[in-house]
Amino acid sequence: MKSRRHDLPHSLLAVASRAGMARAEQSPAQRFVLAASAGIFIAIAAAFYVSLSQQPNTLVSVLASGLCFTLSLIPVVLGGAELFPSMLATTAAAAGGYISPREALCSGLIVCAGNTGGVLFLAALMWFSGLCTGGDGRWGLRVLQISAHHPGDTFITNLGLGMVGNLLLCFAVAISHAFHSLTDKILAMLLPLSLFSASGAAHGMVSLFLLPLAIAVQSSAPARFGLLSGSDNALSVCYLLAGNLFPLVLGNLIGGGLLLLALVRLQRHHA
Repeated sequence: MKSRRHDLPHSLLAVASRAGMARAEQSPAQRFVLAASAGIFIAIAAAFYVSLSQQPNTLVSVLASGLCFTLSLIPVVLGGAELFPSMLATTAAAAGGYISPREALCSGLIVCAGNTGGVLFLAALMWFSGLCTGGDGRWGLRVLQISAHHPGDTFITNLGLGMVGNLLLCFAVAISHAFHSLTDKILAMLLPLSLFSASGAAHGMVSLFLLPLAIAVQSSAPARFGLLSGSDNALSVCYLLAGNLFPLVLGNLIGGGLLLLALVRLQRHHA
């Protein structure tokens, strides 16, 4: 394959573009496995958040949940995996003309399928393990409480939270490219990823983990869960797709994809 690594400016976007070209040269199986691992890691991050948010909403609990969420997402970045649609490297390479739109689209579909498989795998594992309904059921109750109001109540709110969430994730990935050592990369990502968790920003893959679990708890667990959580019957497949995932993913695409495309084009125009 002819090398396309030429005339790259020395910038964070250039480094991201190189990473995107390297990923485009991976086999579909490699990309799928990496994407599935990324889905599992972001599901672990969401599970950490649920567990720690059971405590009173104090500054310490907010910081602890943000830190655990951050530590769970760091392996995604350091392992070279990508989250759909937070595909900074692939988007930067496509916007710069270093990979074709067809390659970027194929990569996006593979990453989306892998992320979805990884997220749903861990969600199913937690459900069948009895974690949601075991003991006094507090974990499952907390999933219901979060899902009933996560991330927002309107289409516009979810769209905006999705944009902010993906901007923060893409920013964390971008600044990690500015450092070489593992410690520096982790420290650089702490601030934007902690802000993602503490501010209530949202990502489609987090909702894809929480909402199916909440629907399963609501339909299969004792009725007392629904009463205690204050949740109504809006937690349905229709709500999952139209009221939550669609505006979130659309916001993620705008916040991480379209804005990044505009930034790369602007940089190339003034180079």
